[in-house]
Amino acid sequence: MEKVLDLRKSVYELAHQHDDFLNIMSALGFEAMVECVDTNPKTKEITLPQAMEFHQFDLCKVIAAFEQAGYTVTK
Repeated sequence: MEKVLDLRKSVYELAHQHDDFLNIMSALGFEAMVECVDTNPKTKEITLPQAMEFHQFDLCKVIAAFEQAGYTVTK
């Protein structure tokens, strides 16, 4: 089955839809996301591109990491 990461979905949705989402994000330096995805209500509102912009992190690096993990990334 093809793994698709839809960047229009919230961080919360992506974390609960894909078992390895938080592991990949943690490997990129976002270890805190593992702890806050269920406790911070903003994760239900913010998309991954918005979160990366807020943290001034290159979204292209995130996309590349997910593609390397076998995902097709859609916008």
